[in-house]
Amino acid sequence: MFWLLVFGQGMSRASHYRAQADLGRRLAEITVQPNVERELRYVAEELDHLANEIAGDDTDFLRSEVLEPRD
Repeated sequence: MFWLLVFGQGMSRASHYRAQADLGRRLAEITVQPNVERELRYVAEELDHLANEIAGDDTDFLRSEVLEPRD
């Protein structure tokens, strides 16, 4: 239920992190402080890596069968 509230029905976790990375890059482009720009770009890169790891994982936490015990 929590993930549905956070990500909605149409957005996967990976796409959520990619959207946040894009936001971070856009903010980095408009900031006037070099240290803030550097940190925003770093965070955006980390979010991209996280999204790629999530996208490569076969586990989907929104599916109920993941929660069922395995034999």
